[in-house]
Amino acid sequence: MMKTWITSGALPASLLAVGASIASWKVSTLDEAAGAPPAAEPAEAVSAVVARASEHRESSTAIGTVLALRSVTLRNERLREHNASTDVEVDRVRAERDVTLAQIARTQAVIARKTIRVPFRARIGLADVHPGQYLNEGTALTTTR
Repeated sequence: MMKTWITSGALPASLLAVGASIASWKVSTLDEAAGAPPAAEPAEAVSAVVARASEHRESSTAIGTVLALRSVTLRNERLREHNASTDVEVDRVRAERDVTLAQIARTQAVIARKTIRVPFRARIGLADVHPGQYLNEGTALTTTR
């Protein structure tokens, strides 16, 4: 009978030959790698810009309360009540007219005295009073800023 190549030892011999050739190829690549210079690191991209002066304005957004460094608070004075007469007598009407003229002159003097002059630029703030509202003496009317 005919011998097959497996039983004749051809298969083991061919496997040894293939293994020896793979081993010798691997050893030669390792020797080449050992003698080769190390791989270079990848290059980095660098860009340059010339510095120049520019105006910078700081700004920010916030919610809060702002207080003025300087302010003036207006307060009302104590008022004196005046009872007006409704009599139609001529002398009385003339006397009332004279009193009214004197009160007008006094009111004009009070207005001149109450003209606000501050040593800095200012604006009148919001008034927290309403028409017909009763104000106690010393009540703050508004604040300038």
